[in-house]
Amino acid sequence: MLDLTALSDFKYNSPKSFVEALYKGSGCKVVVFDDDPTGTQTVYNIPCLTTWDEEAILDEFNNLEPLFYILTNSRSLSSSEAYSINKLIGARIAKISAKCQKRYILVSRSDSTLRGHFPVEMEALREGLQAPDLPCLLAPAFFPGGRITVNDIHYVKDGEHYIEAGKTEFSRDSYFGYHNSHLKLWVEEKCSGQVKAGDVASLSIYTIRNKGYEGVKQFLNTLKPRQYAVINACCQEDLDIVSHAFWSSIKEGKSFLIRSAASMVAALMGLSNRSYLSVRELTIKSCNHLNAEKNGGLMVMGSYVEKSTRQLNFLINELSKNNRNFVHLELDTEGLINSNHAEKMISDLSRQANVQLSSGKTVLISTSRLLMRGKNSSEDLKINNTVANALISVVKGIDQAPRFFVAKGGVTSSTMATECLGIKKAFVLGQAMAGVPVWKCGPESKFPGLPYVIFPGNVGNEGSLFELLKDLIT
Repeated sequence: MLDLTALSDFKYNSPKSFVEALYKGSGCKVVVFDDDPTGTQTVYNIPCLTTWDEEAILDEFNNLEPLFYILTNSRSLSSSEAYSINKLIGARIAKISAKCQKRYILVSRSDSTLRGHFPVEMEALREGLQAPDLPCLLAPAFFPGGRITVNDIHYVKDGEHYIEAGKTEFSRDSYFGYHNSHLKLWVEEKCSGQVKAGDVASLSIYTIRNKGYEGVKQFLNTLKPRQYAVINACCQEDLDIVSHAFWSSIKEGKSFLIRSAASMVAALMGLSNRSYLSVRELTIKSCNHLNAEKNGGLMVMGSYVEKSTRQLNFLINELSKNNRNFVHLELDTEGLINSNHAEKMISDLSRQANVQLSSGKTVLISTSRLLMRGKNSSEDLKINNTVANALISVVKGIDQAPRFFVAKGGVTSSTMATECLGIKKAFVLGQAMAGVPVWKCGPESKFPGLPYVIFPGNVGNEGSLFELLKDLIT
């Protein structure tokens, strides 16, 4: 079991103000490629694109805000599709950067429990950018969700204890599974041995805390072309020091790719902590949609990880026990896959949801908890997409503006945003609770101005979903 006593007792001043000044004065445009919408869980007051046409990217390069997100949703795609999208957007970034004569920094934001298309997306970005020698910093720590990296081993907090990532349910993912918690070995595993663990560099917490940003800067400046480097960190201040060194290196002409979880993005910005959004800030305003404040709220649950199922069961039990004003509608996944009545199932659920919303009841739509499996990972992905598309069709059939909208799970929240709400550009308002981002839907969307709550599948404890919803449901 990991003992953090010695590490947590270490105190030092965070260089956030220095980092913020370097970040804003760098002249660089920071572009965060997000493989699902949950990556905005540490930032606020920044734009997020769900499209990547050249005009949209150019507009953001001309925007005064130094950072923006592009939602690729690549975690729901095949490896080859993820490669194509990252290569394409990378090429557009390079082209627009040259046109605007503005440098860029690319962050590939992915899962803090190590799921995602690695190293495929890194290789795609290098090719698209025509920068094959870029070193890559690996920083999967995500502190609000209890993910830390110590002595090159990545840990996930479970209750009061930290366990190795390779021993969690996330490592058994049917498509993105892995065995190693030691990140050097993890890189070798994910690269199928083409990159050896011994060739992966490592920035220790000792160096960060005892040699400061100058020591970290020296480490960054000695990285070899294409080399991967593990960034150890167990608190936000560790990444603040890394970011201080990072921007100092950038100022001197160095370039890097970053593969990280959400905490690194906030560190790069020198972003200060902010209070969570209030209940009022999570609900739609009547000036945007008449009578919407009288409607019920909408929650859509698609995530199948065990934590999500426990949270769903706890939520339903507590709401039922307290006679809350809500109704649960379930999409039968087995019936969806094995019957010829999918269209009727979908239309019936949409009709019921509209009736209940207009009556003031909050509607919880979930997939049944039976996880349908195929013969291999490709069939698993196909089944997942079939279920996801059915869920999309159900929500698309809802025309009543919900008072609030919560989506549970990374892939689910992405499809709800793009396919159902029609969001092309959102504004990140902040967080509803630790690790739970909230977007404001753009004017082009189905429900302009609607606060859209994105609840990751791997965040929170058993009661977190209930804690979020209990004050929203009236």
